[in-house]
Amino acid sequence: MTQTSIIVTLLSFLLVSRPVLGTEHSAVTVDCEHPTDKWSTFVCNNEEPGSEPPLIQEMCHSKYTLTGKKKVEGLIVAFQGYSPCPDSFDGMAEAWLEAGYHVLVPLLVGHGMAPGDCAVNNSTRFQDITYCAGNDRIDRLPLTSEGYVEWVNTINDIVKEEVQKRDIKHVYASGLSHGGPLASYAVITGGGMYSKMLLFNAFFGISSSNADKIFNVCLEQDLSSGDCLALIAAGDESFAAGLQLATGSTAVQLPEDYDENSYAGLNVATRIALSNVGENFGYLDEGAFKSFVDQEVVSRGESCVKQGENGRGGICSFRLRNLFAVHAFSQLALRELGSASSIPCQTQFVATERDGTIANSLSVQAAQSFQRQGSDTSFCMYRAIPECM
Repeated sequence: MTQTSIIVTLLSFLLVSRPVLGTEHSAVTVDCEHPTDKWSTFVCNNEEPGSEPPLIQEMCHSKYTLTGKKKVEGLIVAFQGYSPCPDSFDGMAEAWLEAGYHVLVPLLVGHGMAPGDCAVNNSTRFQDITYCAGNDRIDRLPLTSEGYVEWVNTINDIVKEEVQKRDIKHVYASGLSHGGPLASYAVITGGGMYSKMLLFNAFFGISSSNADKIFNVCLEQDLSSGDCLALIAAGDESFAAGLQLATGSTAVQLPEDYDENSYAGLNVATRIALSNVGENFGYLDEGAFKSFVDQEVVSRGESCVKQGENGRGGICSFRLRNLFAVHAFSQLALRELGSASSIPCQTQFVATERDGTIANSLSVQAAQSFQRQGSDTSFCMYRAIPECM
């Protein structure tokens, strides 16, 4: 894998940014009474600027800023992660603007909603799991991958219009965490519109802790893949339910480039099974497992809450079903990546050690797929320093 010069240049701005005093960048304004372009329509349809009470958290509004530099290098489209907001890109956006790039950071579908009644414990809404999770409003979060597919398609339409309107010569994509598969899907479906991409700690799917433990048992006991599959299906409800949805049995259907008799193939089967749970929730048998997926609240913990209290935008809680939808889309992006005829976009992955074996291993898999499809791809991992953990 070779380094991508322009993306390395962007990284250098992130790490040692020296803003030029006096440079004036301009935010693109929207007129929701008379929206005249796709960007204004997107913002007005999803955020209702100026509404009382506010629909969107203050730090979560979509951001589109034009560089004040005379020489415009291009447009960077930044895709946020799951649960944060566009403000997570503020530092990088400033560096990119100073380097001469326009920067577009759209609010991810369903994100950044002001809590409203969800912050009132005795309200009717607070008790509605489809509307509130903890103190966060979640009713617009997608429940299947289709919500993310439609959102990416909308963003690509906006970018196409802006490229033509502003005579932009180069378009780059960047993604953080869940923004990794979002950016990747935008590149794959963008018709060659993006020429370079930079991904930070890309998150291409979740795992099953039960299945992972059983894999270790299979290895310790030297079980065949068939026996291991049966053991996993018996010990992990998500895996068993996902296979049942896909095939009506515990038979595994894998992509052609995976050996169903290998443990790598079984890992892929686990990802497919979890995707099936998210995509076909309505077909799950009624019972404790379906209720668990539907009702279980996932929380990012106290550190997330404290970050919000300190001004960070975003939500800290959501339903397990929402997380399955994120996983399903991430896996869809990987499949689309593997089946693409060619991807001329230059790509750099930046990861951090100990970001989780699943997150990093699936990022490596994605990087390998980009490389196979003709992308000039590099992968950089920062070492963790124990004293700072």
